[in-house]
Amino acid sequence: MSFLGKMVRLATVHPPFINSMSKDFRDEANAAFAAKLKRSKLYMIGARPRTEFGDVRIVDTVNDLARVEIKLAGETVDWGYINLQANVPLGGAVHAAWDDQIIQIGHNRPGPGEKMHSHTWYTPDSVYWEKSRGNPNLQGFNNHAIVCNYDLLYVGIANKQDSFERLLNKAHQGRVEILTEEQIRYPTPSNRVSDEIVLFFFDIDPLVIQTWAPEDEMDDMVLDINSSRTIADAEKAFVSLLKPEYNNVQFKEYPRGKDGLYGSGFNVYQYVIFENFTFNTPSGTFNGSRNEFGLGSTGHTIVVEGDNVTLYPPERWPSAKKSAPLGIRFTVDAILALREKPAPCTPHGAPYATPLLVDPQTG
Repeated sequence: MSFLGKMVRLATVHPPFINSMSKDFRDEANAAFAAKLKRSKLYMIGARPRTEFGDVRIVDTVNDLARVEIKLAGETVDWGYINLQANVPLGGAVHAAWDDQIIQIGHNRPGPGEKMHSHTWYTPDSVYWEKSRGNPNLQGFNNHAIVCNYDLLYVGIANKQDSFERLLNKAHQGRVEILTEEQIRYPTPSNRVSDEIVLFFFDIDPLVIQTWAPEDEMDDMVLDINSSRTIADAEKAFVSLLKPEYNNVQFKEYPRGKDGLYGSGFNVYQYVIFENFTFNTPSGTFNGSRNEFGLGSTGHTIVVEGDNVTLYPPERWPSAKKSAPLGIRFTVDAILALREKPAPCTPHGAPYATPLLVDPQTG
């Protein structure tokens, strides 16, 4: 008897960013970043108390090493080092400009009120995103469990377009409602709800596992992964289990549905978030997981078998010996270990022009 299973990893195509930065990503000067976001078909909206850079100090002027603190709700919760010199091409002076939301690194020092065309930039969210991908220019920043911990407010997909057009370029009803209804989590005179709303742009990485018994026909091999059905099913899976507050449609009949994976021939399919994010709703918590080698996942897993949908925490995952269908997880990790090799880390910061939120300090 043949077996057909699918594992779907959700990974962001770009570091998460706060809603108040969205205008910069729509700027024509930053078209390269819009192009990255356009690769996404599934997006999430989260929130957490204001997160910002605290004290930023150049501790090694010879090697341009900066010590950077991360603050959450006004408290310092983490710190690390950024090698400024290694973040720009060789040759020329290295300049950095920063405020509490962004550190920009380039060759040119911006004048008062000017935009900086930076080679690389970091936000409090992106340092953890880069660290999880093995960026060698970052040291420390180990407390992602606290910093990358969000209230999940909305999950959506872009059926006929991409997430950039759906969420940023048009008046998205869910995002507008969130910005209108949400209360500030860390009230300070300068803080805004828009500074606490975080946007996530996901892509999917599906892997199909198919086995045959001696009596099976090899002609039945599945080659069409059908990403549109997978994306639609992923949205329903997360919404139906976690019930984000601003999703008016909760997909109570999931996994049944016309545009998902139900009835498509899979014995089992499962979803993991391949990022070091934690998403919380009144209905539960979902922990993602990622390591710098880009292999495996030790976070929560949504498993669908027929009409049964189960959310497995890592410590409750059934043994492969006890359950052959669920053992696909271990098979997938073994295959991924052979299929993938750690890719060399490249900074995501092509020239980025953004107005600094306050007068920057420069070094």
